[in-house]
Amino acid sequence: MADGGDTSSMIGSLISLISKSQIRYEGVLVQISIETSAITLSNVRSFGTESRRPSGQQVPPSDQVYEYIVFKGDDIQELTVLENKAAPLPSDPAILSAQPAPPAPPPPLFPPPGAFPGAPPGAPPPFPPARVMHS
Repeated sequence: MADGGDTSSMIGSLISLISKSQIRYEGVLVQISIETSAITLSNVRSFGTESRRPSGQQVPPSDQVYEYIVFKGDDIQELTVLENKAAPLPSDPAILSAQPAPPAPPPPLFPPPGAFPGAPPGAPPPFPPARVMHS
């Protein structure tokens, strides 16, 4: 990754990107590569064309969230910083370059089998085992 002066301060920011196909995407800026003329966003969602195409087929929004999308710089029409969450580094001549750590993965939706919230490891379930009654 090549860092341009101002580009590194945008890493971690929420970005809105409109492609030349008139499709809008939102995601967190991960990388700007000057060498490959590409921009990488994470946690990306497509909002479709939002009626930007005056005639022709519109693209609907999608609920799908993509872990990463790498966009070709030449096919980007507009790029807007919606929210700059990047914490600036101190001005220190000792720093040659820096790359923020990737965001932590979200916690699992369900505990692993056998794990119950608040119970110590290896504890039995918080309810008695089922008994089979015979008549």
